[in-house]
Amino acid sequence: MDSLASRIQSAVDSTLSLLHSEIANFQTEESVKQGRILMTFTLITIIFLPLSFLSSLFALDVESFQKTPPWAFGVIFGASVGVSSAFTALALRASYLISIFKTIRECIYKKRKGSMEDEEAGLSEKMGLTHEGKKDR
Repeated sequence: MDSLASRIQSAVDSTLSLLHSEIANFQTEESVKQGRILMTFTLITIIFLPLSFLSSLFALDVESFQKTPPWAFGVIFGASVGVSSAFTALALRASYLISIFKTIRECIYKKRKGSMEDEEAGLSEKMGLTHEGKKDR
């Protein structure tokens, strides 16, 4: 009777484990879908934000445009295209930039941890302690 109960318990545990794994896989797939949708929304926003700026610029009074020098339009369009391109590139490379920042942070953490260990070793030597924490005689 005990062996039957343990086999049933084992079967229930493995079924629950498989169910939890399936749920985790489903949640992962949904996260990936949401990430792609968010990236699409971000790119559309990056493209249309400068365009809305330009459309509001052209909604201004025509007489004021006639008084501006001819090079002003080149500057306005160039700046808009440059800003849009820069933010689009930034959005597309965001994961790469995040990984670079994580690597830098890990290096700083390791450096701090190493310097703290060096300070502890220096204090131990000054106090005459060995690695086990006992005094040298």
